[in-house]
Parts: sequence; C-alpha cells; structure tokens
Amino acid sequence: MLGAVLAWLGRRQVVTLAGESEALLERARAQADAPRASEARLEARVVQRTQELTLANQELESFSDSVSHDLRAPLRAVDGFSLALQEEDGARLSEEGHEHLRRLRAAVVRMGQLIDDLLRLSRISRIEPRHAPVDLSALASVVAGS
Repeated sequence: MLGAVLAWLGRRQVVTLAGESEALLERARAQADAPRASEARLEARVVQRTQELTLANQELESFSDSVSHDLRAPLRAVDGFSLALQEEDGARLSEEGHEHLRRLRAAVVRMGQLIDDLLRLSRISRIEPRHAPVDLSALASVVAGS
C-alpha cells in the first residue's frame, strides 16, 4: 500500500511538473515571438511611411511642374515685350531707359534660372545620392568668392 501511495504521489508530481514546464515553455515561446511581432509591426510602419513619402514627393514634383509652367508664361511675355521695346523703340529711349530695360531683361533671365532651379530641386528626390570626397576648403573659397 505504501508503494501505491508513493507511486501515486510520484505520478502526481510528474503531472504537476509537466504542467508547470508546459506553462514555462509556452511563456518562453510567447516571449520569443514578441520581438518578431514587434519587428513585423515596425516593418509595416516603414512600408507605410515610405509609401506616404513617395506620394508626397510625387505631389511636390507635380506642384513644381505646374508652378514652373504657370510662371514661365508671364515671364516669356515680359521678355518678349521688353525685347520688342528695345528693338522698336530703342532709338527713342534715353540712356536711363536703356539701363532700365537691361535690368528688366537680366531679371527675366534670373527668374528663368530660379524656375529651372526649382524644377531641379523637386526632382532631386528621385536621384540616387552619389558619395564622393569633397574639398571643403576649395568649396568655401568658391562660396566666399561669389
């Protein structure tokens, strides 16, 4: 009888230990899966943010194209009228009038360059960056000389 009681107690302990070890194993699995789940959520957020950034860049490029087109039309008109004024009435203009016309035409050219720069800036997001050594002293000299 004592042997049966000891056998029963032994089985009970084995069953209890097995249940506890199963619970510990399940907890360990859950803890191991937690970083994977967190990583998956993070990857999904990165994909979503990348899509949002791509859309924002496309909208910026579209806006820049539209603005540059809308700015070029009146700029061409100003340039054309100033050229016509210079060609047709240049002889009647005073020296001061010629200077104003020269400054007006220079401003038109500068505005055209600004529009081109705006377009280049909007498209820069599509270009893969190139890494190259830069001589900062030479660059600073060029900037200081400008």
